[in-house]
Amino acid sequence: RRSKGVTALPIIEVHLLEGRSAACKEELIRALTEACCHTLGSHPEAVRVILEEMKPENFGKNGKPFHKQSNAPKTPSFPSGGPGGIG
Repeated sequence: RRSKGVTALPIIEVHLLEGRSAACKEELIRALTEACCHTLGSHPEAVRVILEEMKPENFGKNGKPFHKQSNAPKTPSFPSGGPGGIG
């Protein structure tokens, strides 16, 4: 999978609203690492994942701060299936 001469040291940055559990973030890091290894042929120890959490008032959508959106959830929502869900 890896091209000759390419050093695979992927860094994945994810920006998300704060409020998710440590278990959820751990699962996200695992899943992103696994996907990167599968897709790019990287070794797990070479993959770096950075989760950057932000307050809802520091994020905007559709020209308005997220926390002032009429349909904005008070906390991040997750699909059914447990804490590993990504919402």
